[in-house]
Amino acid sequence: MHANLLVFICDSLYQALEYAAWSGQLDFASRCFIMTAEKLDKSRISWIKPTDIVLNLNNISTRKDKLEIAIRGALVYSTPKYENILILLNNEIPQIDVCKKLIQEVNKTFDFKIQSNVACIPREYFVLNGFDFINKLDTNPDEVTYDEVSLGMDVGLALSGMPCKTLPFVEAIKEIISLDKINLHSSALKEINKYQVYIDRLIKASQNKTSDSSLLIISEDLSEGEIEKLKAGMTNEGVILYFTESDKKPDNIYKIILHESGTKAILIR
Repeated sequence: MHANLLVFICDSLYQALEYAAWSGQLDFASRCFIMTAEKLDKSRISWIKPTDIVLNLNNISTRKDKLEIAIRGALVYSTPKYENILILLNNEIPQIDVCKKLIQEVNKTFDFKIQSNVACIPREYFVLNGFDFINKLDTNPDEVTYDEVSLGMDVGLALSGMPCKTLPFVEAIKEIISLDKINLHSSALKEINKYQVYIDRLIKASQNKTSDSSLLIISEDLSEGEIEKLKAGMTNEGVILYFTESDKKPDNIYKIILHESGTKAILIR
């Protein structure tokens, strides 16, 4: 049994699936899924492992103290055999080497450590010091603060073809699509880790209505023929979206949104 517990804060079932797909073969930590909005029923999920901890804490997704609640939950509902608690500070998938290095350092110092978007805290630290360290954790270190006017201007530039940062990038996509119902096609699962930060924000904004999909997120590897077949099952206003770093453009393209990192959102209608 591992002495480490890796905690995922999940605002949706999709997000839990993404984390599960990435962490399925981890050999250094057990997993804890903390659901902040949607309930996860372990009996109906095939990817749950016997060692997984699932904690449904509905309606905390918008709370400012969500991170502290999640850490308390992980401590209370896990056994003392988990000596170290690792927790993600944002939605990005971490590097495995970063997690392992943090565990090694914490085992030497018994102090909490932070690297990239991962914090590692020994259980002993909570006993001796409480939760004072929470204020030192930056959950969005790379996020730019926008007011309504500046965000609107950047979204306008993004829609006109200018590269942009993450928030206007996602907001520009939302300007084009309907948020009635967003689905993630099975082909896109292998690309979840790479483009997770964008997919998460779109899915979180979805109204999740019981209707045909109005946005379908797919893999960039699907052929144009496969894409045409998928379009047939969508609403008239439906849009297909994939993310890519390639300069190749499909013939049936509707719109391209450019991220400053080089990622492109290809929208097909």
